[in-house]
Amino acid sequence: GSTDSSGAICNWYAAKYDNICAIHEENKGQDMARKKGLDVAVGEFVLFIDADDWIDAKMIDCMMQKFADDIDIVAVGLRRVYENIIVDERENFSSGLYVGRDIAVNLIEKNRFFKYRMDIGIYTKIFRKKLAESVFNKIDLYVTYSEDYMIFLIAFLNSNHVYFINEPFYYYRLHSESYIHRNNKVEAIVH
Repeated sequence: GSTDSSGAICNWYAAKYDNICAIHEENKGQDMARKKGLDVAVGEFVLFIDADDWIDAKMIDCMMQKFADDIDIVAVGLRRVYENIIVDERENFSSGLYVGRDIAVNLIEKNRFFKYRMDIGIYTKIFRKKLAESVFNKIDLYVTYSEDYMIFLIAFLNSNHVYFINEPFYYYRLHSESYIHRNNKVEAIVH
């Protein structure tokens, strides 16, 4: 669904690397694209990275080292990138093993959301593919606002354990052309 040259770039990488598949179709929204990616994914784990963001070179290796039989999600912190300013966001969770349901319940109970804050974006998490498929089969793929929160809650409520690494490995870019700003006229304020 992209209108720039990103399709050609994807084709180039798909031709060069056997483990990359380029999919071209009409833009039906972010979650429909994620679901399509899940449909063709062949690995045991999945990670979703937004098109205008980037990750630290060590992120995936560091996260994959934490997976064990009873861990369904590994999460990391992020850095928010406002034009030329990068802000580390350390979470209120220490690095370690957690029960997924406990995190979700603590986040949604009254007066606990900000105390137990963890970034709800699915881009800072690697999921077992089976869990991600189960979640995407339960959600309304046409929701276009706060869909990550819905996915986050369903995934954490249905996971065994979550390992959290309190390192800001993910770079989340906020700019005037990002989806949230274009469609909701939200302005980022940096003090």
